Amino acid sequence: MAETQICFDKASFTLLAIQRAVYDTKEVVGCAISQSEEQIIITLNDENQKHEDIEKKLRASTLDHQLRLSLEKDFGTIRTALVSKAIESSVDLNALTNEGRRV
Repeated sequence: MAETQICFDKASFTLLAIQRAVYDTKEVVGCAISQSEEQIIITLNDENQKHEDIEKKLRASTLDHQLRLSLEKDFGTIRTALVSKAIESSVDLNALTNEGRRV
């Protein structure tokens, strides 16, 4: 089986999302990442694997990671504030201290 190249458009996918997807499959197949002006290219170089299955997994994982990164960028500040508020309201500081002194 020859090398397989999987191309991702830089306008739609970030290098970080692709790196995370490659990391998810690192035990399954060896690969290399390269870039052109418009694309990020993954080259699968394990000749003993069925590249079609790995390509599907890489594309799905890349899409998942890109979605997570996009959501974090758009809503990360709101999420952090909500989590902080939830933790703050769930901790009863009076139960942990006795008027500022450890019990």
